[in-house]
Amino acid sequence: MNWYQMTMKLKIPAFTILEMMIGMLISSIVIVMVYTALMIFNSQWQGYQLKSNKRSEFLLFNKVIEKDFLNADAISDSAENWVLNIYFGPKNRIQYRFEDAFILRTAWEKSDTFYLKASIKIIRYQDDNIKLVRSVSGSVVLNKVEIPFILDKIYTAQELMKIKPGE
Repeated sequence: MNWYQMTMKLKIPAFTILEMMIGMLISSIVIVMVYTALMIFNSQWQGYQLKSNKRSEFLLFNKVIEKDFLNADAISDSAENWVLNIYFGPKNRIQYRFEDAFILRTAWEKSDTFYLKASIKIIRYQDDNIKLVRSVSGSVVLNKVEIPFILDKIYTAQELMKIKPGE
């Protein structure tokens, strides 16, 4: 028996080309399924993160403006479109400017921007002689849902005595 005949009769355990092609086909299908699932998960996560950031921004805005209302000595509005001036003492002022796509808070030469679509609907005053803002009602659009807010300021007698009529 020569060398050629010996090697032809010798069976080596290996895969055929057809078996390799089927294995590659199955693995490519699995890879495509995992990649698609990963893309769907990623887009869902980004949507959740965007909504969560908007909620956080609304909660921060609500917390800050409520704190400013509570600690204010006086609150007035402006003749301009929806500007609130919050006074702390004779020289310190915080201004909230409600624009179409954002709320600008300016305090002590620094500005903060809340990217919320908000609108003021009703402003109530302490009385007709003293144009102090007693209550502000409005709404914020958050994730296509309109959320109402009401801010109330209860003035003490001491705060009202400091204010002159017509201010």
